[in-house]
Amino acid sequence: MRICCLVLWLLPTFLLAVPDSLVYRLKMVDHGLNLNFNGVNFSFVFKDDNTDLWIYQPGDNYKYALRNYNDQSWKNFSSDFDTDDAEGKFTGLGWFRLHFRAGKEFVGKPFMIRASHNGASEIFLDGTLAQTFGHVAADPLEEIAEQPGDVFFPITVNDTLEYVIAVRYSNASFKTYEKKFYVERVGFSLRFYQFEDMLTMQLMTRFQHYFFIGISTFLFALALVHLMIFLFERSRRFNLYHSFFVISLSLLFLLPVITTLLDRPMAIFRLQYYSDALIPTFFISALTLLYNLFQKKLNKFYYICLGVYLLTLIMKYVFNTGAGFFYISLFFMMYIGSTIISIKAIRRNFRGAKIVGVGVLGVTIFTILALLAVIILQDKGLILSIV
Repeated sequence: MRICCLVLWLLPTFLLAVPDSLVYRLKMVDHGLNLNFNGVNFSFVFKDDNTDLWIYQPGDNYKYALRNYNDQSWKNFSSDFDTDDAEGKFTGLGWFRLHFRAGKEFVGKPFMIRASHNGASEIFLDGTLAQTFGHVAADPLEEIAEQPGDVFFPITVNDTLEYVIAVRYSNASFKTYEKKFYVERVGFSLRFYQFEDMLTMQLMTRFQHYFFIGISTFLFALALVHLMIFLFERSRRFNLYHSFFVISLSLLFLLPVITTLLDRPMAIFRLQYYSDALIPTFFISALTLLYNLFQKKLNKFYYICLGVYLLTLIMKYVFNTGAGFFYISLFFMMYIGSTIISIKAIRRNFRGAKIVGVGVLGVTIFTILALLAVIILQDKGLILSIV
């Protein structure tokens, strides 16, 4: 039982610590940019010594996909732009072009590309259609938006000459996404991988999904057991609080898997929007469980935390503003309260108090290391967005 409790306390730390699959590093060379995508070096060609990778043209014309099309008048514009960048430039549909060359050692070898966006796209290599996601249209009623997810597609370069990737891209509903779900991302990104890296990523993703589903199923079954015990013996309220705590943790593991199974941005945003209630529910259920274990009586601090929890939900789903402040406040209040309860319980030699203390310590260590990593890596320029 003690081992089970320890695992339950440390699982949230593991969930938060799952990193992005890869870190991309950039190095400026002359007027170009050498990019290392998992060992694959590309030399990108820039216009007017500008380091923006992409050039952009509003409107719609399939001539823009041709390799020899004259794009000298196009403006440099990041492909992964947000609502502020879109103001006055992007109205729902436009074309992006990217000029690049590959080294001799990569000629004739396939590169796998993974796209990411909330709209629809048609991706061309030197005028030849390479991949389509959804249906591109400037009208929200005609557009079929699609998130590419884990879909990879290949491109092959046959020489060291200049190639052009052109993307016909639409995100006609980006204003709706921002208004209803606070999604500020409008543009897209492309990431390059070697074939072997793609296979490794797919294998790791599949393993991660199976692991998350297994953990979620186990936790859900455990929650049902405690709930059934409570229904048969109402005096043992610990089982009720424990079931709430475990089932919220179970859903936190399951949601990332469900999200990857969806490809329509609207469905994903709705799921993420309403599932935002899970984390504050997890916070308050964890604090309630600790009070029931070691305090036996709810004090003013707990009721203040409960009030902040309710305010978080009200501000999020009723007033649609200001929820972030209460969300952060609830986290720190839960953390401080859990720490104080754990220390008092350890001093009084309560059974299981040391296990809870290990969980709190794990969250503390992870938080400190995460903050240090962000500060150090950003200073060294290792955390960068490839767009």
